[in-house]
Amino acid sequence: MIGILSVQGDKVFLCESMDVCLSWSPFRLQIDLVSLKTATLDHFQVYDTCPVIVIAEFHHEPYHRFNIIGELRSEHMQVGMSISRPDYQDFNKNCVIWNQFMEGFEKRYGDKKDGKIMELIQSMKARTW
Repeated sequence: MIGILSVQGDKVFLCESMDVCLSWSPFRLQIDLVSLKTATLDHFQVYDTCPVIVIAEFHHEPYHRFNIIGELRSEHMQVGMSISRPDYQDFNKNCVIWNQFMEGFEKRYGDKKDGKIMELIQSMKARTW
């Protein structure tokens, strides 16, 4: 699933938009913290407010609280970036993992970074098809 990751204390959600994450909207998925910590080597906070793709099992449990539609969990969870624009930092300066990536990318590719960024974005899109 693709969405915005929102870390809220000891709870983490995947939402269709930041507005959904910041409200009591029931249209958000809780992410199992143990699975997420394993998938990100305990560095899940750097994905806060970032667009991500999460590959895991969906669990709908009717006894869950009313403000979530289910939970994503898996022993083999995968988490990756899902950015569609090279100028993403202009819209969201709070996505730590993207900011760190861009710093390293600029050091590595210098003047050629724009073309390399577009290649990377195309590979992110290919993961979703």
